[in-house]
Amino acid sequence: MLPGGDLYGHYNDCWNMTLIECKIPPVLTCPEITITCEESLDPNDNAKLWPGVVSLCG
Repeated sequence: MLPGGDLYGHYNDCWNMTLIECKIPPVLTCPEITITCEESLDPNDNAKLWPGVVSLCG
């Protein structure tokens, strides 16, 4: 085989769409925390409220 085709100039192109699915669910770890009355309960404002997440698929 030569680059770009065979000895007679024939070549073949191929397109493929691939869907990759991760079948392993992520693991959440929720630490025990204490929140004071002055702290925000909005997870976007208080990073302590976010659980730890481990995913094998990224």
